[in-house]
Amino acid sequence: MTARPDALLVALADLGAHVQDIREIVSAVNNDDYAMPKDTILKALSVADDLLKVHREYPNEGVVRDLDGLSRALLGVQVPVGPAEDADRSYAFRELNGALGRLRISVDQARQEAMLSYPDMPRIPGRQGFDQIPATRDGVRTVLSQLDAFERAVRNVAREARTRPTFRRQGELVVLYVDDMTFRINLNRLLLTANDVTVDVGALVNALETILDLTDDFRANVTDWFGLVTEELVQRAWELEAPLKRLTAGVAALGGMIEKDPEGGFPTDRPDMVLIRPGSFVMGISEEETKDHGFDWDDHARPQHNVAIPRLFLLGRYPVTVGEYAEFAQDTGRTPKPPEFQQNDRHPAVNVSWDDAAAYCEWLSERTGLHYRLPSEAEWEYACRAGTPTARWWGDAFDPKMANNNDKGTREVDAFPANPWGLHDMIGNVEEWCADPWHEDYKGAPSDGSAWTTGGSNDLRVVRGGSWDDTGGGHRSGDRGRDGGRSLPWVGFRLARTL
Repeated sequence: MTARPDALLVALADLGAHVQDIREIVSAVNNDDYAMPKDTILKALSVADDLLKVHREYPNEGVVRDLDGLSRALLGVQVPVGPAEDADRSYAFRELNGALGRLRISVDQARQEAMLSYPDMPRIPGRQGFDQIPATRDGVRTVLSQLDAFERAVRNVAREARTRPTFRRQGELVVLYVDDMTFRINLNRLLLTANDVTVDVGALVNALETILDLTDDFRANVTDWFGLVTEELVQRAWELEAPLKRLTAGVAALGGMIEKDPEGGFPTDRPDMVLIRPGSFVMGISEEETKDHGFDWDDHARPQHNVAIPRLFLLGRYPVTVGEYAEFAQDTGRTPKPPEFQQNDRHPAVNVSWDDAAAYCEWLSERTGLHYRLPSEAEWEYACRAGTPTARWWGDAFDPKMANNNDKGTREVDAFPANPWGLHDMIGNVEEWCADPWHEDYKGAPSDGSAWTTGGSNDLRVVRGGSWDDTGGGHRSGDRGRDGGRSLPWVGFRLARTL
């Protein structure tokens, strides 16, 4: 039986997203106009496509060898530096350089996960040292000019000592506010912005690939930095060549200003996603369950029907929190409406309309380059049941120790136990918007887990899971609710992500 480690599956899915980014950039340009090495790039993408066909959902030990082959194919791709006087050409080169750099890093991350999953496979040898690769003058000048601009911005931040910095992390986006300075670190697209000065770290990595032939040691440092932003990285980076030192000099200043939590680590209020595997289940509520619990409303959850979820997807471990939603609200000019009960940043966001929840998904997708969305109603119930046939994932009877229905307000999203698949608050705390419009019953519902977007109500949306304000009857895996998309103090939402 082949292994399917979650981290490797997600890494391969991200690799596929970067491949698609490059394909879209290449398809938009003309060989004659831009002198881009299309043939070489398309050959490397073909290698990636073959790898993903075999390993994307059911990887085997051959993934280590195949990732090594993709890495070698990418070594042959070099994009020339666009002349400054040709703005369109220069922009196209920068876009492609950045995308290739992000793909190379994603390949390395997938290789690391593959080696952890298949430790008995031979290790991939490192590449040549710095002194064996000739420098490219234009590339060096481009790298150093970008680093100079970034370092100047960091020095401005360092002078703002009178203001305590604010650090937020939202998924693949990290934001640091210091007085009138704002830093954004896009962990997926590898963009580092200080106010209006942006460093495309993917492009830097790609340029340094040509200039210095990055070693595995530096690649590990880069990956660690974007994963952790730790002081350890800065200390290790000082041992590298001068241009690489300059790349992390600004990080040292930035890292020193990020407020640590009481336990000494860095804040982790990021969308924590759980990998949901394909499978099938019976959707809806049986007559027997209705007889046991006595709810006429259950007719809306019938007829019961088989649903097969055909592909992997990610679902938020928790509903989107107050702290996470605040970053979106600030960035988009929204003013969140606080509920009448008290909340902290770890409570689920409420008073969020369906339109605002959908806009949050679009905002996060644009920031990260990954496809975040609301889950379909079928995906939601599949994940809530987590393989269980009972009225609730823990059994048939309601248990106040398992879910929040205290009639006083929300609780922190990790206050109650997770279901067998590691998902918290699937029942209780807040009802959650789904992507589907409301249908009165399941007659004609899709059997593939997709959102049911045809027919139904134009004015009503599905909510699931029950809330702090519901009776026990609403706290069941198959129970359905509806609302007109309003902002309500008992309704929140949870992220899904397409792989």
